[in-house]
Amino acid sequence: MKKAGSWILLTVCGIVVSSHSATIMHKFVAIDEGRSNLLYVNEADSTKNWTVPISQNTPRDLQLIGSNRVLVGHADGYLEVDLATGKILKTVTGFSGATSARRLENGHTLLTGVNLAKSTGVVVAEVDSLNAVVGKIVYPGSYSRLMRQTAKGTYLIASDTMIQEGDKTGTFFWKAPVAGFSHMWKAVRLPTGNTLISAGYGAFMVEIDPSGAIVRKFGDKTAVPTAVHPYFYAMFQLLNNGDVVVANWQGHGDGHGASGIQLLEFDKTGAIVWQWSRADMISSLQGILVIDSLNTSLLYDERNGIMEPIGTVANLVQSKSLPENSCSFRLVQAARSISIMPLFANVYTAAIYDLAGRCAQTFRGTGNAVLAVSKSGTYLIKCSDGINTLTRKLAYVK
Repeated sequence: MKKAGSWILLTVCGIVVSSHSATIMHKFVAIDEGRSNLLYVNEADSTKNWTVPISQNTPRDLQLIGSNRVLVGHADGYLEVDLATGKILKTVTGFSGATSARRLENGHTLLTGVNLAKSTGVVVAEVDSLNAVVGKIVYPGSYSRLMRQTAKGTYLIASDTMIQEGDKTGTFFWKAPVAGFSHMWKAVRLPTGNTLISAGYGAFMVEIDPSGAIVRKFGDKTAVPTAVHPYFYAMFQLLNNGDVVVANWQGHGDGHGASGIQLLEFDKTGAIVWQWSRADMISSLQGILVIDSLNTSLLYDERNGIMEPIGTVANLVQSKSLPENSCSFRLVQAARSISIMPLFANVYTAAIYDLAGRCAQTFRGTGNAVLAVSKSGTYLIKCSDGINTLTRKLAYVK
């Protein structure tokens, strides 16, 4: 935990640090690769914390998959873990060489790794709920770490000294090496078209443009206090406010808990605004998933850089959903608002949600209603007359 808020930037011996009056406190899940443990930390309420053994080799990936579960990718498949208790609810093995695991909207799982599913090369295999391989893409190569999909349906695959982007035919059509990359770990595509990447043993974060040119670089040993001990920047998460939280892994096996500061949050200037490390709880953190205000009943992915819910409207708002013309309401979009016009005189309820599942405004009563939102974006509207429920995804509210 570290102070943050109305930041005053200072330069001490050439290093940017910050001081602040408010307190950043996170809820997060982390992979302790050194001890092969999974831990949940709630900085505001430590009674909810837990640590459980993963009991699988080389856990690497994390994803919030809905139903209050987190997906944990490991070197032989994946686990599903209950967020409230840490109980392992599902174990999938038999996919030796897996380096990444991502749940899809259809309930299947993409496993990425080397020589998977009886194929040679870097393989992205689609596995159904019965663990059968129902599709695969095979790329040339012998190295991979985390894979992330983009909004365009392509695949960003961490490839040691470069990031590579592949299509569904097995072709890498974009490659971007960056000086200092060594076992680089993860990349996400930003809405600008740029790519944000963790450098592995290079121990820095970097944003590059489509030509591969560096837009910004931060977090390296010249830019942080010595106590941070940048060793290996592994999994990271881009937060909604533009901050980046990254795991600063310190080495295999036990005994690294007192080495470095293992979770770091950088703001847009590259200043550290939050940090977490507990020598009594961990050895070497490699995976990080910041939960905070995310709706744990929903499936999330990073196809636009930040964590966003994906899937159907029925997944986003749990309700009895009906076609619009079977529910007795009319919905009319206006500037930053939705007008609701019931075609009956009874009491009804209505609510408007953003795609993180946060309720912006509610109404209960009779007659027409107007639900307003504070900013432009995509929203969900839910209306119920007590018998039928209409759930509609609005493409955009200006």
